[in-house]
Amino acid sequence: MSKIVELVVQHGRERAAEMVATKQERRMVDIVAEMLAEERESASYTFTGFCMTSLPHSDLGPDEIWERWYGSARLTLTPGYLPTGPQRQNVKYGVPYGARARMILFYIQSQAIKTESREIRLGRSMNNWLQTMGLSVGGQTFKSIREQCRRIEACGLNFDWEAKGKRTIKFEKTNFVKGLEIANVDGRQSDMFEEPVVLSEEFYSALHAHPMPVRESALRHLSQHSLGLDLYVWLAYRLHVLEAPMRVSIASAYEQFGAGYKRLAHFRPKFLDNLQLALSAYPEAKVDLSDKEIILRPSPPPIEERPAVRRAIAG
Repeated sequence: MSKIVELVVQHGRERAAEMVATKQERRMVDIVAEMLAEERESASYTFTGFCMTSLPHSDLGPDEIWERWYGSARLTLTPGYLPTGPQRQNVKYGVPYGARARMILFYIQSQAIKTESREIRLGRSMNNWLQTMGLSVGGQTFKSIREQCRRIEACGLNFDWEAKGKRTIKFEKTNFVKGLEIANVDGRQSDMFEEPVVLSEEFYSALHAHPMPVRESALRHLSQHSLGLDLYVWLAYRLHVLEAPMRVSIASAYEQFGAGYKRLAHFRPKFLDNLQLALSAYPEAKVDLSDKEIILRPSPPPIEERPAVRRAIAG
């Protein structure tokens, strides 16, 4: 990845694009150039637990429970019911999945951190943000985003993490978001959004105590890639706290990120492609790639934390 950064820095965007061989590399040149040229960095936030564990990439069906581990951290998502339709009948929803669910969560978590409140008034603000992130909120996309909102609200979330032999975060069987609904594009349902979205006390406390800041523009470049988003927040979490290089085998990455891929051979090319995209959106990252492993090296954070967030992370 440092090769692309060096080309852009030394030769500029247009010349660097001429010097690489593939469409993927030209796309990486564009992302790196935009990230390096950004004068004003806007931050988004996510719960640190989502940097260690993640949502599924594809639909598991209405009954499947999702569990992921990373060291001593464990995430469990459980399908749940939500009143739906004119008759407000309870409908069972599977757990949230994919890039759109991740982007919705980035928005509501960021708003909670920025407003320092677990109550978030959406109106059309989430629609507008999603559109700036490259996700049109109309047609089939609107239906998909609305579906993910309902899955997020219906599901139960458990998280358990022990750090240095001490339980750091734990919350169980919580419906961690309530009132999450997206406005229609034409705004005809705007009167429905007077009630705020509310994060559960347990989840908000964990988020407030353990937020991870990331660059909003990086999310825009990765908004269509669920694995790329996962790798970006993982790198954002890991690299700036390293004190020495850390080796991660592709097989180990498969155990952490490869759910949904039946074989390591199927996962490897997807992992490497998405890792390169994530690194393009994080040009400060110092990561070496080989066929069998990646080497993580101490790196600056992707965005400077504001003081309150820095204190929360340190604490």
